[in-house]
This record gives sequence, C-alpha cells and structure tokens, in this order.
Amino acid sequence: MNKKKVLWIVLGALILVGTGFYMLNQPPSIEYLKEHPEEFQFEVFHDYKSFSNSVDQILSDGMSKSEVENIFVEHAGATVVLLGEENEKRFSYQKSTFSADVFCGPFSKGKPTWRFSVIYNSKLKLIRFTDKSVENSLFKAVWPCF
Repeated sequence: MNKKKVLWIVLGALILVGTGFYMLNQPPSIEYLKEHPEEFQFEVFHDYKSFSNSVDQILSDGMSKSEVENIFVEHAGATVVLLGEENEKRFSYQKSTFSADVFCGPFSKGKPTWRFSVIYNSKLKLIRFTDKSVENSLFKAVWPCF
C-alpha cells in the first residue's frame, strides 16, 4: 500500500472520530430537554445562548423548589446559594466547569461558572422576575466568566 493511500485512510478515520466526538459533546436538543430535564448537564454548554434557552425550556411557572433542585442539583451537580429572603426567596444555582470552548480571557482566574438565579414565593413555587433587567422571566442567567 502506498503512503498516499495510508495517509487518506488515517485522515478519514481522524475526521470520523473528531465528528463523532463533536456530536457527542453537544447539548441535548430543546425538545429532548423538555421531555427529559434530568439529562441537563452544565458541562455541555459552550455559549450563553444555548445555556439560557435550555434553562428557559426546563423551568415553568409554579414549578416547585424541589423539582428545580432535583434537576439542577441532584442530577446536574449544581450548588445552591440563598441570595435574599424577604417576601420572596431568591436562589442562585451554579456549577464551575472546565470547557476549552469557553474562553474567559487571558486574565481569568479559575474555571468558568454557569449560574442562574430564580425567585420562589412563600410556598416555594417559581415566580417571574419583576426587575427591569430580566422583566417577565423565570430566571436570570449570567455569562460564566463573571
């Protein structure tokens, strides 16, 4: 077998392996996450838009705190931080992940952290934000480098 033929075979194999790895490392589709929210994983997100869209599709008005924590804490490994407790309880869900595809800049310290916050009413059911930055939304997500 000549060298050119071997090179083409090796190159083809590398392309197939690389394509397979890329496809396996993509976030699940929105439709899939709607039916299987427990499959949510912070590690597969490489951009704010897909992260935000996925969280948006999983959360719903009136969802209980235990349902949210089952998905994002028990299955996805996030930590929970109580941000404020007045008439409403505000919590942040976050997880630091290593993703070579999320570049936080040359002066970044540590790993990117995906985070979003939600508000629960006194019965611990999700309610919509009323502050102007995220008006009428169920969550407030932050780019992982901040």
